[in-house]
Amino acid sequence: MAFADPNLQIPDRYDRSGEVPAGEVVVADDDESYDLPVVDMARLLDPEHREAEVAWLCSACRSWGFFQLINHGVDEAVIQKMKDNTVHFFELPLEDKNAVAGPCNHPEKVIGIAPHSDGFGLTLLLQVNDTPGLQISKDGRWHPVRPQTSAFVINVGEILEVLTNGHYKSVFHRVVVDTERGRDTIVVFQDACINGVVKPLLELGEARYHAIDRLEYSKGHATEIFSRGERFVDILKK
Repeated sequence: MAFADPNLQIPDRYDRSGEVPAGEVVVADDDESYDLPVVDMARLLDPEHREAEVAWLCSACRSWGFFQLINHGVDEAVIQKMKDNTVHFFELPLEDKNAVAGPCNHPEKVIGIAPHSDGFGLTLLLQVNDTPGLQISKDGRWHPVRPQTSAFVINVGEILEVLTNGHYKSVFHRVVVDTERGRDTIVVFQDACINGVVKPLLELGEARYHAIDRLEYSKGHATEIFSRGERFVDILKK
């Protein structure tokens, strides 16, 4: 990839070094950085363990806004085929695809994906290779995520935060680049009905967020995230 060439300068439009504040603590190598909760789908479906696993799932959504899902029932052959097809796609010539998440020789200056919170209900991510990059903001630090093999990394979107009346949290996360390897992932977004209304569920008590049409929510989210780097749901809070 071009950015991996040490003799090339990073174009100004890609230089985002100012978005990583100086002195910010980034957890990188200790075990704590990989303490992302792991939820077992098999236990969720097992009457004997369901209550405890549901409590663990709720805790993950409240404290992290992220979790890994294992034993989800998706056949290993299907997962491997998705990974193989993704690798094949990114091996195509540049003119045959829209974007490449390639390596970069100056990772301190380039952010793969800037800090943001997702404006959907849920995001499901499958890591194709073992290149790290995803980092979650928690307690003032960036925590790298090391996905388990064939696990889905799932995060709470802003719409789910509103639906749960703030009990579940949509947190900031980002993707950093690697000096030598590209990072490939498969992402699926679970979204609300385009003609629906985004508002807290009635059974969760007095609403802490204002109701808003889905289309207006989308416009507001895009404006806040891409223009100001802020969460739109914070504006909806009463």
